[in-house]
Amino acid sequence: MLNFDGIIQDIVQRRGKLGSKDGNESAQDYAEVWATFVAYVKSCMEQRRGLHLSIFCKVGWIATKKQGKASYRPYFSFADSFVRSYLSQEAARKHAAPAQGDLCPFEEFNFSKAAIKFSNQLTKDQVFTMLRGLSQRIGELISEGKEVDIALGDVGKLTCRGDRDPKFHFSHDYYAQEGLEAPTMSLDEGNSRSAAAFRRDAAPEAMSLGIRGSAA
Repeated sequence: MLNFDGIIQDIVQRRGKLGSKDGNESAQDYAEVWATFVAYVKSCMEQRRGLHLSIFCKVGWIATKKQGKASYRPYFSFADSFVRSYLSQEAARKHAAPAQGDLCPFEEFNFSKAAIKFSNQLTKDQVFTMLRGLSQRIGELISEGKEVDIALGDVGKLTCRGDRDPKFHFSHDYYAQEGLEAPTMSLDEGNSRSAAAFRRDAAPEAMSLGIRGSAA
């Protein structure tokens, strides 16, 4: 099973072997750009908004009405292009199902803003190039039937168990702050639009592997 550290090492090695001009980007650079993505997501979610990275996914909130009051739940969906390119036909049909509620506003990912506000020293071009590379490699691994377990900081984790049907599991905290019970994580049921949850309080040794939580 590949975690985030394994994926970025794979990308760096592949670029080096291909003699890519981007091959000098280190694993640390990829880790920073992923942390930049996480920080951007968290900033939007704290403002009850979402973030749309068109090459990869949408992360935000969805609202439903209960007894006349809006109830908010965390929301994740893969970008249409990502679904078409990498998911199985069965998984693509599930992910194409309409959202069951009203989506909160989504901000289009701004690469300049990401570099200036959420990174330490990355440029706009570096953020674009490395996020594109990460999204593409994650998609390729899913398409190849590989097992992946990738933490999106303490927002949640992306898992796929070799069936080309990836799922996203939000941290329990996002449900708790809305007074909701988090769904139980299941690796065999559900889809990314009704994601299960994981806990933030992972052991330190797991954190070093890019895994920020464990099954609920």
